[in-house]
Amino acid sequence: MSRGAEANRSDSVAQKPDADDRSQQQVEQVVAQLKARDREVRTHEMAHVAAGGQYVTSGPSYSYQTGPDGQRYAVGGSVGIDTSPVRDDPEATIQKARQVIAAAMAPSEPSSTDRQVASQASQMAMQASAELASERSESRSEDTSDSDDADNQVSDRSVETSQMNVIDEREQPDRLSQKVEQGTERMEGTMASEARNAFELRMMDQRLALIG
Repeated sequence: MSRGAEANRSDSVAQKPDADDRSQQQVEQVVAQLKARDREVRTHEMAHVAAGGQYVTSGPSYSYQTGPDGQRYAVGGSVGIDTSPVRDDPEATIQKARQVIAAAMAPSEPSSTDRQVASQASQMAMQASAELASERSESRSEDTSDSDDADNQVSDRSVETSQMNVIDEREQPDRLSQKVEQGTERMEGTMASEARNAFELRMMDQRLALIG
């Protein structure tokens, strides 16, 4: 064997460990990235769960990728959250929307889907606020109407009382006239009685004069 052939064999043997080292480094790098992604995804979804509370309907569920080391790593995830309004209760709907928004924006880096859910919840809260304002306006109108009815009733009673007072005042002159007439009759009776007494006294005086 020539010296040139021996030199080429030595170079190939020396290069093989270097290639293996680079390949191992790449594997380790990919695995490290997958591990970091797995932690990020799980932390992200658990933040949704913690903030969503009673409105979490499912999850967290994950999608996985198998790494060069043969392990499965989470690279995506989702959490189901109830975003429907509370029936016939705008105040409860507003409170629910606030919690849904908090759940959607809970991760340190919300995704585009998270922001979309928060936007929908915000619109739901605005609609519920409008419904609540309308209900309160109708309630105030009913209260005002009841108050007006009560005022009208008081006014009607006042008018009736005034009419009664007018009737009393109209009746008073008649009563006074009756009293005057009654008093006149009594006075005339008294005067007549006195006149009869005076006449009888005069007659007695005349009789006595005749007797004397």
